[in-house]
Amino acid sequence: MQVRKLQVRKLQVRKLQVRKLQVRKLQVRKLQVRKLQVRKLQVRKLQVRKLQVRKLQVRKLQVRKLQVRKLQVIKLETNQLSTFKP
Repeated sequence: MQVRKLQVRKLQVRKLQVRKLQVRKLQVRKLQVRKLQVRKLQVRKLQVRKLQVRKLQVRKLQVRKLQVRKLQVIKLETNQLSTFKP
């Protein structure tokens, strides 16, 4: 009887250890998933930042082009004024 109780107890302990191990594995999996999600989020944030930088560069370029156009118009007007003699 005592031997049987001991065997049952050992079996219960083994089952508990297996359960604990499974729980640990699940926690590790969840942590890995969380890390992956964080990595994906960081990548997304980086892509957004790069896109914003690109948009800013495009805006700066457009402003430069506009300034050059204005300057050309001013030069043209001054040239016309200088060549125009009443």
